[in-house]
Amino acid sequence: MNLTPGLHYSTEVDGPADRACVNVQDLADALPHGSGIDSDWRIVVKKNGAVYVFGSYHQMDENGMYNGWVDFTVIIREIKSDVLHNLRGPCEGQVQAYPCKGDITMTLHGGGREADYLYEMIDCTLQDARILHTRSEVR
Repeated sequence: MNLTPGLHYSTEVDGPADRACVNVQDLADALPHGSGIDSDWRIVVKKNGAVYVFGSYHQMDENGMYNGWVDFTVIIREIKSDVLHNLRGPCEGQVQAYPCKGDITMTLHGGGREADYLYEMIDCTLQDARILHTRSEVR
């Protein structure tokens, strides 16, 4: 798999690359760099189509000095069936589906005290690049 020259990525394919739930080249192009995310990314496609993205965050102390690395993993997957939630109040009797079958979502594991920052930065970046997409339906 050829990735954009000059960017720091490596890929491993644990299953057929065409089974990935997202386009791996587009994902590699969209992953953020800077603001503490300045290590190489590693992308692994699993047999079930899920994509695991491994990265590290360059952490700073209260004086603005780098003081170590925090590893994290982003898991990108396709939702296989609607997740249904019964509504209450004026909408009682209706059901909300969120996320919906076919949506592409991510979860973040690790990241320590920077987990919220990392999730927001990566999620917003991948949403803007149209790698991730979710929708909500009331039925």
